[in-house]
Amino acid sequence: MILKISIGKRNNSVASYYHTLVPESFEFIVYHLGHHPEVVQRLRQEFDEVLEKNVTKPITHNDIDKLQYCDAVIKEVSRHFPVNYSLDRVNVEKDTIGGYVCSIMKRKDYWTDPEKFVSDGF
Repeated sequence: MILKISIGKRNNSVASYYHTLVPESFEFIVYHLGHHPEVVQRLRQEFDEVLEKNVTKPITHNDIDKLQYCDAVIKEVSRHFPVNYSLDRVNVEKDTIGGYVCSIMKRKDYWTDPEKFVSDGF
């Protein structure tokens, strides 16, 4: 019985992964913006410049490419709170897979101040 419940929850989690990824990411972004009003100000400036202070202007792919600071903020939030399907294990030493170093989100040998939110880090 417990195994059936566990398997059912796992399958349900996999199916709902894509439905929760964006909302969970958005929650973490809002959390950090609430704690960093200076980031909100810079984001507003960037949006005003790109959208020419026209809030009714449809956003194009070209506009999205120009939102570099916004992209950096999203990446920094993802560094602090990566949204994963599952994180069963944590590497305690660096691990290279396909040329990429894993488990470096908050490693002091890769980041000057890994616990600090630095939106210009990317």
